[in-house]
Amino acid sequence: MNRYIRFVLNHRLIVVLLFALVTAFLGRHLFDAAISSSVGELFFSHNPHYERYIQKNLEFGGDNLILAAYAEKDALTPAGIARLRKAVADIESQPGVVKVDSIISAQHIESVGDDLIIEDYADLMEEHPERLQEVVLTLINDPITKDWLLSRDAGTVLVVVEFASEDQGLEKAPQMFHGVMDAFEKQGFGVENFHRGGLMAVFSYIYEESLFSVRTILPFSALILLFFVYLMFRRLWPVCITLAITFLSIIWTMGLAVRLYGHLNIFTTMVPTLVLITCFGDVVHLCSAYLLELAKGLDKNEAILRSGEEVGVACAYTSGTTFLGFASMTLVPSPVFKQVGLLMGFGVAAALFTALTLVPIFFSIIPRPKEWRKGSVSKVQGLLDGALDACFLVSTRYSRSVVFAFFVLMAVSVYGLTQVHFETQFSKRFSKDHPLQTSLRYFEEKFPGVIPLNIYVETDEAEGLLNPETFAEIAGFEIWIENLEPVNNVVSVVDLVRKLYREINPEMAAEHPLPPTREGLAQLLLLFEMQGGRDLERFINYEHTSMVLKARLADNGVIAASETGRAIAREGKARFGDSLTVDPLGLDFLLGDWVDDILAGQRKGLAFALGTIAVMMVLALRKIGAGLLSMLPNILPLLVLLGYVGLFWDIVDTDTLSVLMVALGIGVDDTIHFLLRLRLEAVKMANPLEAIRNTLHYSGRAIIMSSVILAAGFSVFSFASYFSVQIFGTLLPLCLIAALAADVLLVPAMVNLGWFRFFKAV
Repeated sequence: MNRYIRFVLNHRLIVVLLFALVTAFLGRHLFDAAISSSVGELFFSHNPHYERYIQKNLEFGGDNLILAAYAEKDALTPAGIARLRKAVADIESQPGVVKVDSIISAQHIESVGDDLIIEDYADLMEEHPERLQEVVLTLINDPITKDWLLSRDAGTVLVVVEFASEDQGLEKAPQMFHGVMDAFEKQGFGVENFHRGGLMAVFSYIYEESLFSVRTILPFSALILLFFVYLMFRRLWPVCITLAITFLSIIWTMGLAVRLYGHLNIFTTMVPTLVLITCFGDVVHLCSAYLLELAKGLDKNEAILRSGEEVGVACAYTSGTTFLGFASMTLVPSPVFKQVGLLMGFGVAAALFTALTLVPIFFSIIPRPKEWRKGSVSKVQGLLDGALDACFLVSTRYSRSVVFAFFVLMAVSVYGLTQVHFETQFSKRFSKDHPLQTSLRYFEEKFPGVIPLNIYVETDEAEGLLNPETFAEIAGFEIWIENLEPVNNVVSVVDLVRKLYREINPEMAAEHPLPPTREGLAQLLLLFEMQGGRDLERFINYEHTSMVLKARLADNGVIAASETGRAIAREGKARFGDSLTVDPLGLDFLLGDWVDDILAGQRKGLAFALGTIAVMMVLALRKIGAGLLSMLPNILPLLVLLGYVGLFWDIVDTDTLSVLMVALGIGVDDTIHFLLRLRLEAVKMANPLEAIRNTLHYSGRAIIMSSVILAAGFSVFSFASYFSVQIFGTLLPLCLIAALAADVLLVPAMVNLGWFRFFKAV
């Protein structure tokens, strides 16, 4: 390290020019940066199940939906229906819209004498207002529209807008979402009273949160971090240095992202803020070490070399462990985790390289700083001295009690860990007062079951689904599905046939609810289309070899949706054997399977990170026992986090594990700084107490400062409305506080008890 810093200082101009060229090269790509994210790109890549899901959506309609519900007094009057017609026509003309379902499109079926009459419910409401109550009651109880389009109390109208299922960028969701709401607003609807849901609404809000990360969280984090740096040092030059280093690291990282992927996605927009915050640790340690070396009376150049040599090695190890923490995300079988893990790992490496290269150059250029412990900064440092002395006193005088207290904390955390139940509910990742959450509660009351799950039933036999025995078995299968606890309703061509048969042959239908012959089934479907029935192709294909049962589930999370789908598939296999293929598909169902893979990948990533970090600790401390023991304070923050959520949260969102990976990478840094400094102090003196005191006042000072600064920087995330962003501002500071306590209390106590054998006298 000493040689590298000397080389850098001797070739300052060349080094700065090279940095400028790399920055210009990567920064140029940022001018072409655009946020573009598709569901397949983020989560599934070339997953064959997802590709089949897209293909089936094109054939039978998909779940790229916006749900818009409103309650107005004149909703079912001729005037209200006329306004709705105009709004629906406007929506249908918008790009990407495939279909709009509402009371305008719902069809009423009845027989008059020997004739089958199919009319629109909306037409009946407009033309026969005297029959409104009768028509509404029929609509509410219609098996095709039950608990859909009109609430049971007839007070709320639901409009369902379906968008094309091609793998479109999620950045288009807000435009589509606002286009739908604008259409209603143009017709005088009070859109502020609308309740909105569906997949496209969720993605629209997520996209807005990603912009919030870039436009609000990033600048506010930077301001808070810089404020705390100034508060700790009471000088502008540390602020300027940290600002320059982080600025370059962010440009390099995001420039690489655009060059590799051609664009940013809604999750990589968090990377600049994460890089910004993690960069501060190395710079704070270097600045603190430089001032402490100057305080010893060293000349400027010697202080630069000494601080770079002693702290730089620790920074190299800490950056390595942080890199491993982030890089472990690449083991998760999902493109979005791989991208974020790669970029964060590169950002950490870039921050280390720029810090170890440019910080010494900054030190050499600026004038020798004034004495650190004079003036207003002495108050801050005095408080730090008091805190460090208290830590020294507690950890050395009551070492056994400190270790026992931390082991009790770990035991409680392990118990909490056993209570963790993972689930992912994208709509519930928003705060309770968020419009989406408010709408979700409203939908659960008015239209229970809004999560689509399509069950595709297929056969290789031509016209095979019109075999009366097969059709009857499918009808029984549909009833079985509808009786599952999370399923609210199932609609299929079976319901349509049953309804048609009951209207045409009520006596026979009373005994046999379905036609007993293939010809009877075919004739009913043909009659339906000849009399003006619509959308039959959205339930069964022309060859009658493929059909869909459209189920609606309660929003219990994607894992629950996946379990329901797998149970349906197992039952289908048991009922039909090889004669029919039963294939549940839906985005929540697929995401549930994806989450299972993510959880498995995250566990592997954590295991990999813990194992490799343990190896690095052994190499850094040059002792196997010390390296393995050092993992105790590093594991503690992870256990505290999992114990906390297990004890106090009913359901733990799977994104919580992402915080664990970040916390592991960051939290281990301070342990490395402390123990490497302790090893250096142990060489100088045999008295462990003096070595612990010196280590606390040298590295412990920077550990406290960097932990406070990082916790403050991450706290800005807590103001986000989206859970996956918010937890970086709540759970991550919790991990940092636990790591800080372990490093300034537990580690010194373990050293004092002789668990780390750095001293000849021990």
